[in-house]
Amino acid sequence: MAYDAICIIVSYYLAYALRYESFLISDFDSPLFINDWVLNVIIQFFILMLMGTHRGMWRFASTSDLVLIMKSVAVAIGASFIGTFLYNRLEFTPRSVYVLDAIVLIMSLSAGRFMYRMLKQSSKLTHADNAVLIGAGAAGEQLVREFKKNPQSIQYNISCILDDDIKMHGRTVHGVKIVGSISDLEKFSTKFNASIIFIAIPTANNQTIRRIYDLAKPLKAKINTLPPIIDLISGKVSFKQMREVRVEDLMGRTVADLDLEKIAHSHTDKTILITGAGGSIGSELCRQVLNHKPSKLVMIDNSEFNTYKIGEELINQQLNTDLYFHTVSVTDVEEVDAIFNKHKPDIIYHAAAYKHVPIMEVNPISAIKTNIVGTDTIARYAKKYKAKKFILVSTDKAVNPTNVMGTTKRIAEMVCEYHQKNSETIFSMVRFGNVLGSSGSVIPKFKKQIAQGGPVTVTHPDITRFFMAIPEAAQLVIQAGCLANGGEIFVLNMGNPVKIVDLARELITLSGYEVDTEIKIEYTGLRAGEKLYEELLADDESTLPTTHPMVRVAQSRGLPTNYDDMFKLITELTPQTAKNDVKKHLHSLVREYKPQFESEEEISSRELQ
Repeated sequence: MAYDAICIIVSYYLAYALRYESFLISDFDSPLFINDWVLNVIIQFFILMLMGTHRGMWRFASTSDLVLIMKSVAVAIGASFIGTFLYNRLEFTPRSVYVLDAIVLIMSLSAGRFMYRMLKQSSKLTHADNAVLIGAGAAGEQLVREFKKNPQSIQYNISCILDDDIKMHGRTVHGVKIVGSISDLEKFSTKFNASIIFIAIPTANNQTIRRIYDLAKPLKAKINTLPPIIDLISGKVSFKQMREVRVEDLMGRTVADLDLEKIAHSHTDKTILITGAGGSIGSELCRQVLNHKPSKLVMIDNSEFNTYKIGEELINQQLNTDLYFHTVSVTDVEEVDAIFNKHKPDIIYHAAAYKHVPIMEVNPISAIKTNIVGTDTIARYAKKYKAKKFILVSTDKAVNPTNVMGTTKRIAEMVCEYHQKNSETIFSMVRFGNVLGSSGSVIPKFKKQIAQGGPVTVTHPDITRFFMAIPEAAQLVIQAGCLANGGEIFVLNMGNPVKIVDLARELITLSGYEVDTEIKIEYTGLRAGEKLYEELLADDESTLPTTHPMVRVAQSRGLPTNYDDMFKLITELTPQTAKNDVKKHLHSLVREYKPQFESEEEISSRELQ
């Protein structure tokens, strides 16, 4: 307020000085100058205070503050002009003074605020680490601006920017120079002694992040990145969203060329039901489906905690979709019936399943109930309430299974194939391999072992698996569902298999440790029901192409037995049934299943443990 008062006093005086080309009041041809001066200062100060120009925080001064100043000065000058006219009819006051006064006052009020902001932003922390920013696009600009505004809280100095767009080289972003391309990372990181590298490219694919990661490896610098653009719901980026590069960023792939128009047409203003909605795939399906604006999203999960987590995340997004959460088991017939009767879903994504291979070997009845009976329950009510589509989330372990989990998922596929007969509902299945970072997968396990100082345990040096990022898997499940005409088993192109030991090495390196020196890798041997190699899903000899290059259709072997006889066998199984007898039953239903029978001593020992 004091600064604004001084500006008002000085500006009116300078307006006269400019008008009469003299700084001496005696040279002003206005005998009432002092009276006018006092009157105008009082009026202008009162108007500026009334308009709130003094309330803005100078360190965050922006164009909106400049606009407010211009509006306030216009009102203040107008009011002082009227006040002076009423006082002395402007008899001794040149009209041009008010134009000059307005210009000088706007300049002086703005100058103080923006100079203060510049001084604050230019003050660097002497103890701050230097950083290299990669990406001079909109995201990079927003980050540099935030770094400049809050150097004290962020505690990094952006030394330079790298971008592959040669046209940008030599230019600056908020005073930070774009010095070269990404390939110059080592040169400029060394020059500025950077301890951290920020990747500000939300649209970067995994190959780009891998390239930056490989260039940064010898530098021993930390690498932080923004999440993918699909996760930036608001479109705005901030330093708080920066996170360390994950193995998922290096190994996953970005899905391109989704038929978004077809997906939106089938999901917009529809009721979508997702089972297993709190799980890794189920929760990502919820996020992806919401992007296509359904009228209702109904989520079923038997875990209260998982339901709470996904609920908190989605409710805070304040979307125009009605959200419903049900903590229910898919085997609970009465509850499932009530949910379907209430919501009458158009599309169902059935992701609820038990999937952990060693645990299901010990608990085969649980796998049968959830994976087979649960699927049948949801499928029956999908038909009863005339849902348009039912998509089963399956697994590559259903191909020539060697374990209980894979076999029950294969039977779940058979359940869907059976229900497709004489049905108005379109049933289809989507198979894919492991997803990076899902609950129960190797990545969370390896991270925990690394945090504990190792060792990292791998079952076999040659064991390989197909991997896919969770968002990619969910997107392709939705895409496959749009391609469904009934009874298809879709298989996703998983790319090349990855050695689990290589995955372990990447995680150890990303965590800042040296493999076998600081964190060791130990081999524990294959577990019960575990394959050394998974089957290749996208084999041209056993699959047919679709309109999407990442999705193919498996040539199904068909139903090997009468459906009613199959379910009679399943319902005869009880928790008291011997595990080897359970496996024999499953083998009778899925002939390609090659069970690993255990001795009574092995079973007793396992149960005792």
